[in-house]
Amino acid sequence: MHLTSILSFLLLLVFNLQFVLAQETSGTARIYTQPALAVIKVDGKFVVYGNELKLDSGIHVVEAWIEGYAFIQKEFRLSKDEFKTVRVKLLRSEEYVLHRKKFLLYRTQKNMLRYIPIMAYTGYAAISLNKLRVLSNDADKNYALATEAKTSYNNGFWLNDIEENRFIYNESKAAYEQNIKDINKKRTEFAIVTGGAAIIGFLTWKAASKLEKPILKDESQMHRFTFTPIILPTTSGVHLAYRF
Repeated sequence: MHLTSILSFLLLLVFNLQFVLAQETSGTARIYTQPALAVIKVDGKFVVYGNELKLDSGIHVVEAWIEGYAFIQKEFRLSKDEFKTVRVKLLRSEEYVLHRKKFLLYRTQKNMLRYIPIMAYTGYAAISLNKLRVLSNDADKNYALATEAKTSYNNGFWLNDIEENRFIYNESKAAYEQNIKDINKKRTEFAIVTGGAAIIGFLTWKAASKLEKPILKDESQMHRFTFTPIILPTTSGVHLAYRF
C-alpha cells in the first residue's frame, strides 16, 4: 500500500511537470483571413477563423484558400507566452481574373445582341413618328390654305384677287397631295421596318440565349483525403474519407 502511494505520487508529479513545461513553452495565436470565409490550416490541421489556438513556441505554417483566390502559405514565429494575431490576405487567382474577363465579354455580347437592335429600332421609331407628325401638321395647314383660297376665289370680285387665290389654291392643293403621298410612304416604310425589327430582335435574342456562360473551374487547394483499409473477421474493404 505504501509502494502504491509512492508510485501514484511520482506519476502525478511527472504529469504536473509535463503540464508546466508545456505551459511554459507554449503561446497563443489567432488566425484572421481576408476574405473571412477562407478555409484555414495551421501546421496541417484545420482551424476556425479567429479562434484562440494554443501552440508550441517556434515557427508555424498557416495555409488558406477560398474559391476564386490563390492558395497562400505563410509562416509565423510564436514565442513563449506570446499572444499573436496573424492576418492573411488572399489575392485573386489567375484563373479567376481570366474567368472574370471572359464573363464580362460574355455579358457584353449578350447585352449587345439583346438590346442594341431594340435601342436602334426605338431611335428609328421616335424619328419616324416625329416625321409623321410634322407631315400631318403640314398637310393640315396646306388643306386649310387650299380650302380658304378656293372659297376666296369662288366668291371673289376683282380679277387679280381671283387669280391670286386660285394660284394659292393650286399650290396648297399640290403641297397637300404631296404631304399625303409622303405620309403614306412613311407609314409603309415604318410598317416594313417594324416587321423587320421584330424578326431581327427575335433572332438576336435567341442568339444571345445560346451564348455559353463561362464557369469558374477552381479546384480545391485545401482538402484532406484519407485511405483506411478495413479488415474484419466477416468482411474486408476500404474506407475512403474526403474533407473540404
